[in-house]
Formats: sequence, structure tokens, C-alpha cells
Amino acid sequence: MEGIDAWELTKLVAGSSFIAAVTTVLFTGIKERLAKAGDRKAVAEVEAIFLIRELDLLAVNCANAIWEHEEIFQQLEGRPEQRKYSGCARPELTVSRDALSKIDKNIAAKLAWLENEIKLGQDHIKSAWWHDALDFHEAHEQQANLVGYFGSRALEISLELRNLYGLDSGHYKWGMDGVDELLSAMSKQSKKYLKRHG
Repeated sequence: MEGIDAWELTKLVAGSSFIAAVTTVLFTGIKERLAKAGDRKAVAEVEAIFLIRELDLLAVNCANAIWEHEEIFQQLEGRPEQRKYSGCARPELTVSRDALSKIDKNIAAKLAWLENEIKLGQDHIKSAWWHDALDFHEAHEQQANLVGYFGSRALEISLELRNLYGLDSGHYKWGMDGVDELLSAMSKQSKKYLKRHG
């Protein structure tokens, strides 16, 4: 240190202080970004849990609507009231933009477009019925099949969310016996009809 004068020592200290300040700012910025990314992931996981709940409930409600429709339609068979029967009720799915903004964008897009997809299918069935391309019984059958498609897609998206966020899909399926099978069969029929007449 004998050869270093006060000026050089001052420059060395100032330089190392500057480097220390720059590295501190950089490391702090990186740590904050990682923390925010971790927060976003945690928020997405929590949002996925609630969306899975909504989608599973929608699937059960779709299956219940189909079973109820089949029972009512059968009871009304041959009676004048059958013509006034509105058909299989489609359960509502309400997902906020805020919820969609917190999860994977591809899954969010599927959820956002699902309502439109079902609405277009309903419009197609109604149009075919009005233009006599479908008889009364087939129109009601296709409406129920479309509700099955809606529930089946809800289960598919629910499973995607579970897989993406590492959430267990083996538990908590009470009251869902036969739901997946029913919705899957109805969905296949709906796809077949809409592909043939779409």
C-alpha cells in the first residue's frame, strides 16, 4: 500500500462503492422480480383452485340438468304440454376477467370462448329447428347433447388447470359418479351433429 497515494485510494474506494451500489441495485431488482413471479404463480394457483371448483360444479349441474330433462321429457311424452316444454336448461358459467388474467393465457382463452361456443351451438340448433331441418324430439335431444358438451368441456379445462398447477385430481369427486361418462357421451353426440350440420 506504500505506492498508493491518497488520491488513488479515494478513486479505488469510490469505484468499489459504485460497483457495490450497482450490484446491490441489480441484485435487489432480480430478487424483486423473482418474488413477484413467485407471487404471480401463487396467485394463479389459488385462482385455479377456485376455477376448478366452478368448473366441476358446472359439470355436475350439466349432468343434473340432462337427467332432469330426460325425466320431464319422458313424463310429458304424448301430452300437449310437451310442445311448450323449453328443453334442457343450460347452467350458467360466470368467470371474471380478473380471474382469467391470473391464470395461464391458453386456458383462460378456452374458458372465455366456451360461453360463445355454446351460444353458437344453441343458435345453430334453434335455426335448424325453425327451418324444419330438425324435428321437435331431435331438437330437444341436440339441446341436451350440447349441455353435455358444455359440461364435458368444463371437466377437460378443470383437468388442464389441475395438471398445469400440480393440483391433485384424484380426490374430492363425491357426487360425480357417472357424470364424466354421461357428459362425454353427450358431447360426442353433439360434436357429431354439429360437424354433420355445421
